[in-house]
Amino acid sequence: MQLYYFKSKNFGDELNMWMWDRLFGSSLERRPDAYLSGIGTILSDKMPLGKEWFVFGSGVGYRPKPQDFGGPKWTVLAVRGPLTAEILDIDRKLAVTDSAILLAALEECAPMPDSERSGIAFMPHLTVNRFGVYRAACRELGIDYIDPHAGSVEIIQQLRRSRLVIADAMHAAIVSDTLRVPWVPVASSNAISSFKWIDWASSMDLAYQPQKLPAPSRSQQMKDSTAFLFGKKFLLSDNSPAAAIRDFRMRQSLSTNPYFDAYVRGTEALARSLRPKRPAPAAGKPKTSPTAPNASPSSGGPDLTRMVAALDAASKRRPFLSSDAVFQSRLGAMMDKVEFLKRTLES
Repeated sequence: MQLYYFKSKNFGDELNMWMWDRLFGSSLERRPDAYLSGIGTILSDKMPLGKEWFVFGSGVGYRPKPQDFGGPKWTVLAVRGPLTAEILDIDRKLAVTDSAILLAALEECAPMPDSERSGIAFMPHLTVNRFGVYRAACRELGIDYIDPHAGSVEIIQQLRRSRLVIADAMHAAIVSDTLRVPWVPVASSNAISSFKWIDWASSMDLAYQPQKLPAPSRSQQMKDSTAFLFGKKFLLSDNSPAAAIRDFRMRQSLSTNPYFDAYVRGTEALARSLRPKRPAPAAGKPKTSPTAPNASPSSGGPDLTRMVAALDAASKRRPFLSSDAVFQSRLGAMMDKVEFLKRTLES
């Protein structure tokens, strides 16, 4: 069986590289021409046509659904949440949850006793990890900074040891919830997808109520404020499921306009030309800035002051955690799907 996922160094995507092998072992070697759609926002018209598909906790988020979805070669075991189920027009009972919950079946992912947890951790979205102001703010506050490039196994243990996780990355929240660690959602930019978060949160009977973080630089602030011009504003002011569905369908309608791609390219180019340019370093000086990953801004400045205040406020918010009853119900349903797929592959 071939695993289908977005190949990147993103935490959630990287879980696919080893979690399924741990759950299924040699069973995955059967049906070599079939595909398993796993963790990630990967259900789209980019999926290969005419293949045998098993969908296991994946979600939609940016693109139209697969062209031949629902045909005889598709077996939907579960999808990430009710928003994905609605877009795909499938039985809402299949909206179980994100398949990263299956980490709970692995011994090394067992929840730690409260007495052994300590500290607050912050995990940014992969796209903003390069800005050193996040690390600097965490140092000021004594918050553990989790580098999203650190590798999924290491990140899981960092989350597991924490007593609270501030999550900009969605799978930091999903895995924290799986490890039974309370979490607080934040959004570093308008590129954070409310649709994906609401989809998963709704599956766990939770609301998505993120705290918006300040932009890490003037250039990023301008990029964030102009994102709506070229269809890249995914963070919604109304984080209800109905609003997320409306926004998704509006985007799909726009994408069918033959002039839309040209418009996006043009407005993106214009926005880039208007962003403030970083001054070139003086001769003989290293090319670093307070926004470089390992920079240590000594004077701080307004960007750092704002970020410290925002992360401090996030650390004091009432955290989220799915109820034990809901969590066990979703985990049990997903484990039943694991056993069903094992039997299917071995038959």
